[in-house]
Amino acid sequence: MMIVYNFCDSANFYPQMLDEVEIWRMKKLLKNLRNSRGNGTSMISLIIPPKDQIHRVLRMLTDEYGTASNIKSRVNRLSVMGAITSAQAKTKNI
Repeated sequence: MMIVYNFCDSANFYPQMLDEVEIWRMKKLLKNLRNSRGNGTSMISLIIPPKDQIHRVLRMLTDEYGTASNIKSRVNRLSVMGAITSAQAKTKNI
């Protein structure tokens, strides 16, 4: 992708520069996500679209918590439930 700047019109330059910064931030975020590693079932990737409502995500996490209570292995069950609880707490702070 090639971005062409119009240096004669500074009003057009600033929004294009912001777009470039946003693209850089998104690439950095994706790189960090690719390099993230969890220990078994202790990591949850929760990506919330910008227009999504937080209470819907919290309800989904609550449903998943209920589903996790059916995991037979005690260690896995507690690990998953702990990760979901952590995700709920962090989501409430948004």
